[in-house]
Formats: sequence, C-alpha cells, structure tokens
Amino acid sequence: MKKYTINNKWGMLLAIVFWLAIWNILAVVLDKPLYLPTLPATLKALTVLMTKQDFWLSILFTFMRVISGLFISVVLGIVFAYIASKCRIIFYIMSPFVSTMKSIPIISIIILALLWLGTGIVPVFICILLCFPVVYTNVLEGISNVDYKLLEMAKIYDIKRGGIFWDITLPSIKPYLFSAIMICVGLSWKSVVTAEVISAHHYSLGYNVYKTKLYLETAELFALTLVVVAFSLAIEYAVKKCFENNG
Repeated sequence: MKKYTINNKWGMLLAIVFWLAIWNILAVVLDKPLYLPTLPATLKALTVLMTKQDFWLSILFTFMRVISGLFISVVLGIVFAYIASKCRIIFYIMSPFVSTMKSIPIISIIILALLWLGTGIVPVFICILLCFPVVYTNVLEGISNVDYKLLEMAKIYDIKRGGIFWDITLPSIKPYLFSAIMICVGLSWKSVVTAEVISAHHYSLGYNVYKTKLYLETAELFALTLVVVAFSLAIEYAVKKCFENNG
C-alpha cells in the first residue's frame, strides 16, 4: 500500500486552499456574518488588527508563553522520564499524576490555577500541566524500547552514564520525542489561549478572543483563530526541520 505524507508543499497548499474555499462557499450560502463570516471579511478584520500595536504585543506575549511552556514541558518530560526509567519508586509516584493530568478537565485546572497563581503565570502553568504528560509518556516509551544489546555493550566497555544517555538513549528516543513535541505544539497553543481567555490578561491573544465575544465581532474571532493556527503550523515546521537537520 502506498504511504502518503504531507511533505509535499504543493499538496499541502492545495489542501489549505480547498478548505478555505469550502469555508467561503458555506459562509456565502449561509449569509449570516454573525455565525460564519466570509473569508474576505475575515481577512479585512485581520488587516485592521495588524494596524494596532496592542495586537502585535498580544502575539508577542502569547508566543513567549507558548514557547516557555513548551520548552519547560519538554525538559521536565525528558528528565522525569529518564529518572522514572531508572527508579521504580519514581515511576510509581509519577503514574497517578500523569494519568490524572491526562483526564482532568482543563477548565478545572485553570480556575484552580487562578486561585493559586498570578494571571500572567497561569497560561504557562496550564501549558506545562497539559504538555508534560505527553512528553513524559512518549519519552518513557522510547527509553523502554532502547536496544538492550547496545546497553550491554556500553557496560562491557565501561561507558559512563552520561555517554550512554547522549550516545545511545537520546538517539533511540528521538522519534518518540519528535511525536510528543508535534502533539504538544498544537496543545500548547490551545491551552495557553484558553487560559488567557479566562484569566483575561491584557496583552494576550486570549484576551482579544474574549473581547470578540463581548462585541460580537465574529470576523475578528476568525481572524485571531487564523493567527493562532498559522503560528502553530510555523512552529511545527520549525521543529520538523530541526529534527531533520539533526539526523
């Protein structure tokens, strides 16, 4: 069976154009801008947003929160997965926490976090809580699938633990880590923007989304959504290139 991938840029572009066309056709047929604005109306709203300084500051601060949360999640996920693979007690301690974080409603975590932390920290905190279990689980699975023959050979040649981790363990878990990060990129944007909507932090895309609800600016809401999707895809592309360039 032929395996299809999304590496073809033209194929990806055609797919995007296809769905944008479907969106615009539905909007024209429905003819209710409050429910579904047309593509030109959305692009016009985006153009207006781009003239405002607050909009660019909102993108900057949200982007920084996403990157911070994603980076911390990846680092903590790798570290704790490695420790848990070596220490059974840590593995048993982490298991219920990770399972709980996977199933607990995001709104519950946000409300509790607002009581515990400042509004500026909440989005990053939520991002870490949601992304960490994904990285931890995937990396732990990757470590469990490391070729034991290579580990035995490392012991025979008396290679230090640091060398084993960098030369054997890390290359083996790369596919699992890549998969985890690709999942977490989209998850991080969702969690951060959602937390920003509820925490109502002034300089954030989430706050801009919240304002569209107050003033029923549906076209602006779609424009902000396009911005979030575009940045998410851009980070995914950057991560993919980074992994490809590093073998």
